[in-house]
Amino acid sequence: YTKEPNRQAAIYSSLHRHIQDVCNERSIELMSPHYSAMRDGSQTTIPPEHLASGYKKPGFNVNIRQYRAGGGEES
Repeated sequence: YTKEPNRQAAIYSSLHRHIQDVCNERSIELMSPHYSAMRDGSQTTIPPEHLASGYKKPGFNVNIRQYRAGGGEES
């Protein structure tokens, strides 16, 4: 709630910027739905100045499952 509705857009912008800054400082990566499709192995979206020294991009993982001809997954 704000008593200054004409400043609402600027207030929201400032609030969201501060939330993102605090999350970045604590190594919390904020994600949106479009990141979820191929996120595995991608470099983090946290700005480099907030990453731990020696941060390395994780490897890309691929899981292969084999299925039997009659159906069902093999162990």
